[in-house]
Amino acid sequence: MIGTLNKIKDQFFNYKTIALNGKIATLEISKDLNYISRCSRDIMLGNEYDMNLNKIIVRIKSIENYFNSLEKSISYMKNPKESQKLLYKTKESTLHFIYDVLNKMQLIQMNKTPSEVYQVYKKESTPLAIKSREFFEKLKDNQNISFEYFTNKFERDIKNQRDIVLSSALLFGFFIIIFGLSLYKYIIRQIKTQEELTSTKNLLVQYKNAIDETNIVSKTDLAGNITYVNNEFCKISQYEKNELINHSHNIIRHSNTSKEKFKELWQTIKNKKSWHGLIENRKKDGSSYFVYTSIFPIMDSEGKTNEFIAIRKDITEFIELNNKLSSSQEEILTRIGMIAETRSKETSNHVRRVAEYSKILAVELNMNSKEIELLYNATALHDIGKVATPDYILNKPEKLTVEEFEVMKRHSSDGYAMLKDTGNEIIKAGAIIAHEHHEKWDGTGYPRGIKGEEIHIFARITAIADVFDALGSKRTYKDAWDLNEIVEFINSQSGKHFDPRLVEIFNERFDDFVFIRKKFRSEY
Repeated sequence: MIGTLNKIKDQFFNYKTIALNGKIATLEISKDLNYISRCSRDIMLGNEYDMNLNKIIVRIKSIENYFNSLEKSISYMKNPKESQKLLYKTKESTLHFIYDVLNKMQLIQMNKTPSEVYQVYKKESTPLAIKSREFFEKLKDNQNISFEYFTNKFERDIKNQRDIVLSSALLFGFFIIIFGLSLYKYIIRQIKTQEELTSTKNLLVQYKNAIDETNIVSKTDLAGNITYVNNEFCKISQYEKNELINHSHNIIRHSNTSKEKFKELWQTIKNKKSWHGLIENRKKDGSSYFVYTSIFPIMDSEGKTNEFIAIRKDITEFIELNNKLSSSQEEILTRIGMIAETRSKETSNHVRRVAEYSKILAVELNMNSKEIELLYNATALHDIGKVATPDYILNKPEKLTVEEFEVMKRHSSDGYAMLKDTGNEIIKAGAIIAHEHHEKWDGTGYPRGIKGEEIHIFARITAIADVFDALGSKRTYKDAWDLNEIVEFINSQSGKHFDPRLVEIFNERFDDFVFIRKKFRSEY
């Protein structure tokens, strides 16, 4: 079962890598075709023939490489045969447009008047370009549908397989305990004569040995002090028997297991009922181990409790496997976020730092652990819409024009459109963050101009974390700000750009922000 889980995880990672490369290839080919159109028009308008022709040739080679990536991704799409036909039509239309553009360039070389060629270009080439774009839109829609379908399928398979592994482990431990108790009751019923008693005692010893060799066993007195441990208990806890006897189980208690759980456990067995549950314990070296535990009160013939016996099954391997699967999902989302950041020449650590800052703010707001984990993972997708923003805008070394800034602002809506249609909680939260993290508390943000608590708390948290990190980081268009300047700016924007309560938390936990900034330092 563990091998199957690892196989599904590897298949999922490989599929995501190839599918994302295919989606990026589609976007890049569309951009290259637009670029070829602009260069060819420049030539026909009399602007620098040789330079623009060289640019067109470079983009044609780029298109060829990206079509190779697209072809690799076809087999990973929902309807590969239909997708292959669509890719063929897209490629055929693209090549038809390119050949037509090159023919127009040849007419100019033959001393045809550029303005005359341009009129022919508008009549003949423009419809080809439009047709090519229509095929690319269909291909992108097919990619998005396939990506959603296979992502959901892999996640369901992983969840189902993980549930099978954990359920099997817990069920196995439970059946062992039930089996032992059934045997014990059976033996008691057989005690009728001294001769039978002697035989039964021998059987009990054998059953005890069988349970001792396959389980982690301990007994305690009514005060909770340990009176017996078997070898398996010593082996997993790393303590010797003489270090455990006459001590309470506090010696192996892990701080991750709440006091409330132990209080509920003790109350249950004191009421002469058995208790069953998962406990995280601490070894002598400080490391953790996980056991599915059943504790039973042992009573005399009058029903008075004499002692308690605990039978445990080590399920550490299954818990760690579950944690690794969760970590794999986090890593995939982080890497998807890195794709958007690296296109604007920002660092992968920006994604990590924003997640860590956001976690600090969420904890101080007393959000529950599930919401905190959801936010922590989803922040990686806050700038995913930048994959659709042109490179010349993302990496422009000076201030953007009004028109360029309007294009840049679209990355919020583009990111939302990419992520919104999903059943995955993390990606759904990522869609909200991508859409709203540039909104402002006073309603002057974009894309919708919403304000105050109309803005989702995840987006409000990500906004202050993103701005703090961006201002302190060097970019192509600016130097990094001094920390004092950043603090002054954020405080000046309380009630304007940022939620005032979050600014208060930022000031209270500023030292933690600085610690994370240094820990994941990359470009200051």
